[in-house]
Amino acid sequence: MDDISSIPDGTSNGTWTTLSYDSPLNTGANIGTLPSLIPTEIGDFSTSGKAIYDSQQALQGVQDGIISITDNVGSFQSGISGFSGTLSDLVTRVNDLSKTLEDLDSSFSSTYSSINPVLEAVKSVLTAFFAILIAFSIIGALGTILIAFLKFYKCRYLIYFICFILFIISIACLLVASVMSIFTPLVYFTCDFLQTSISSSDSFNSNFYII
Repeated sequence: MDDISSIPDGTSNGTWTTLSYDSPLNTGANIGTLPSLIPTEIGDFSTSGKAIYDSQQALQGVQDGIISITDNVGSFQSGISGFSGTLSDLVTRVNDLSKTLEDLDSSFSSTYSSINPVLEAVKSVLTAFFAILIAFSIIGALGTILIAFLKFYKCRYLIYFICFILFIISIACLLVASVMSIFTPLVYFTCDFLQTSISSSDSFNSNFYII
C-alpha cells in the first residue's frame, strides 16, 4: 500500500511524494480547472479560418449552388415550354402546307383527268385539220397542173374555192398563232421559274419567301 500510495518526486534526495486519494466531494481540497481549447479551435460564424466559419461558408456555397441550379432549371423549363410551343406551331404549319399540296395535287389530277379526253379530241381535230389542209393543197396543185398543161380552164373555179378555203384557214391560223405567241412565253417563264424554285431549298426560300 505504501508503494502504491507514494511515488518518487524526481528530486536528487530521492524523497517520496504522497498522493492524496481524497475526493473533492468529501474533503475541502482545492479544485483545479483546465480551460477548454475547443471554442478557440472551432471558432464561431464571424471568425474567418475557423471550423464553424468555414463550414458555414461551405454550406452557404452549397445552398447558393442549389438555388442557382433551381433557377436554371426553371429557366430551362420555361425555354422548353416556349420551344415546344414554337415546334408545335411549326408542325401545324407544315401539316397545313402538306395538306394544301395534297389538295393541289388532287385538284391537278382531277383537272387532268377531266381534260384528258378533251385533249384527245383536240388532237384528233388537229390531225383531221392538217389532213384536210394537205388534201386541199394537193387538190389545188392538181388543178393548177390541169390548167397549165392540159388547158382545163374550168378547174379555175375549183382553185378559187380552194384558195378561199386556204385563206380562211390562214386567217384562223394567224389568230391562233397570235394568241399562242402571247401565252407561250408566259407558260415558258412560269415553268422555268417553278423548276428553278423547287430545285433546292435555298431557291425555294428565296423565291417563295412570302409563304
